Amino acid sequence: MIKMTTREDLAKIRRELQAAEKAVTYNENKKEQNKDLSPVGLPDKKWLKPKSSDIPNVVHLPPKQKRTENKW
Repeated sequence: MIKMTTREDLAKIRRELQAAEKAVTYNENKKEQNKDLSPVGLPDKKWLKPKSSDIPNVVHLPPKQKRTENKW
């Protein structure tokens, strides 16, 4: 004998199917996180700032004066 399903049963089955489809698409679209925390592109040694005498035909501004008064 064939059992008839009710509307409530059909709605429950549809909800379960939608939840399963969402779970499958979530797992397909999930991005893998990169756990590599090693430094990338850092120079091995410090760069030395060139002195003004090393660069010809360059005039530098004088160093900025430090303010001694209150700033507010």
